[in-house]
Parts: sequence; C-alpha cells; structure tokens
Amino acid sequence: MNKNCGAPDIFRCAAAVLVIMIHALPFEQINMGLNFFTVHVLGRIAVPFFFMVTGQFTDFSSPWKHLKKTCVMYLAATALYIPLAVGGGALSDPWDIPKALFIDGIYYHLWYFPASIFGVILLYLLQKRLSSDKIFIVCTVVYALGLLGNSWFGLVENIPVLSDIYNEINSRILMAPLFMAMGMAAGRKERFRPNICLTGFLTGFALMTAEAVLLKGFISDVEADRHSMYLFLPITMWFLYGLLNAYTVKQRPYLRKITAVVYIIHPAVIGLARRIPIGFISQNSLVRFIFSVLASFAAGALIHLAYQRLPALLVSCRKKKS
Repeated sequence: MNKNCGAPDIFRCAAAVLVIMIHALPFEQINMGLNFFTVHVLGRIAVPFFFMVTGQFTDFSSPWKHLKKTCVMYLAATALYIPLAVGGGALSDPWDIPKALFIDGIYYHLWYFPASIFGVILLYLLQKRLSSDKIFIVCTVVYALGLLGNSWFGLVENIPVLSDIYNEINSRILMAPLFMAMGMAAGRKERFRPNICLTGFLTGFALMTAEAVLLKGFISDVEADRHSMYLFLPITMWFLYGLLNAYTVKQRPYLRKITAVVYIIHPAVIGLARRIPIGFISQNSLVRFIFSVLASFAAGALIHLAYQRLPALLVSCRKKKS
C-alpha cells in the first residue's frame, strides 16, 4: 500500500461534514432550493466516498479483519442508539428488529454498516469467481437495481409487487458494491491526471445536479432517502476520487479514527443541539449545524486521544498495584 496516498484521509473530514449536513439541514430556514442542493446533491458524495475508501484499502481476498472491525463498530453504535430507537418507537413491530439490524440500522445513519458488510462480502465472493470486468458488470447491475428504489423510483412506483418490495427494503445498501469496486480499481491505477479528473468531476457533478433537479418533481420531500443515488453519481465519484489520488500526500490514520467517531455520534449531537435551552442554537438551523460539526469533531478528537492514552494508563495502574 502506498504510504503517500493520504489525500482521502484529509477528505474524510469534508465527507464527515457533508454527512452532518445531510442530517442537520442547515439551510432549511434560509432557502429550500439551497437546502435541497446541499443535502440531496452535494451531500450525496460523502457515503460513496467512504465506500470507495473501503474498496481501496480492503484486501477482498481475505477481508475478515476488516469485517470483524466493522461488526464491532456496528454493535457498539447499535448499543449506543438502542435507547433512542426504542424511545422513538422504531422497534414496535417484531419484524422491525431483524430489519433494523441487517438492513436499515437501528438508527437512521447506521444503515451504512449493514451496507458496508454486504458490499465487502459480495466483492469477496465475486472476486473468487469472476474477472475484474465481470465484477464491475455485476456491481453496476446491483447499483441499477438500487436506483429503481431510490431516485428513479418513479419508474416502478405503479408496479404493485416491485414497488412493494422497494418500499420494504433500504435500496441504499445496493450502492456499496459498485463504489467499493471503484475504490479497488482506483487503488490499482498507477496514475491519475489532475486536470482530467477535475474536468470529469465538474462535468459529472453538473450532470448529477441536473438529474437531481429533474427527478425532484417525481419524488416527494417526505421520501428524503430516495434522493441519495443518481445515475451520474458513479461518474462524479470516479473523477473526484481520482483527483484525490492524483497528489502525493502523507497518510493520516488518526483522521480515520476521528471521523469514524464523528459519523457514529453526530446524530446524538444534533439531537442535543435541538434541545439546548439557547434559542439561537436550538432554533436556528445553520447555527445548529455549525455547533453540531464543532461538537462532533471535538468529541471525536477527545475520544481518539483517550483511546490512544488508555494503554499507557492501564500499564501505569498495574505498576502502582504491583
């Protein structure tokens, strides 16, 4: 692994901010058009980016260490949010529990972990049997199926059985394999040209924006989760990720850990911000977003620092006892 491919580590921070933006809705009180763009267009590059990072840095011939780490994080996050999920009535039906654990996540942002596990396992199985080109074909078909349950749901919403199936599953989990496969391919590519990647990214993003605006009229604002997968999103992400990998930057592993904490805790921080008895924070969407970003990253840095110092502290305590 190239020790100088650290630009994705830095971009993790921007991606984490975009994830918080999706859930904090910073511009909903200012301009709904700007809110739609930031939440349902710009913000949608964040999760695919994380999937591509997983694809680049995971050994799919033996992914068990990565899967174990992901499962441990998922279980810890699930335990953290069980009280909020139960309090919100999310687990009132018996079917809700397995569906939450294996598809949706027990809280609204935790779907990422089942999706990541699904993507890694699928690529592991495909890599044992298919060539790289055929893997891309399969993953593209899987992504296309996800599109029909997401931004392109208007094509199937009047087909009874198919629409019922898509209404029961979280189609977003079907985006993971393609972006992981793209990250894997990016890791094998020797050189990216910055100018080509920048042009490709801007073109793809413009097309994705036009697609989102076009499809907005076919999907109600209530169905916000269906504004997360687009036809031009993979093209946009390939060139964005290529642009990040075009530069020689030292890796920063600590940012991976901090942003992982930020991703897990930010909904709790947003919920706390909504309940702070200070009007200009709790009642102002933009201020609430800024507070949530700063507080989430501060908590992530403190938890990472505590985790780093824990082994030394335990050794010190043992020496004192002996």
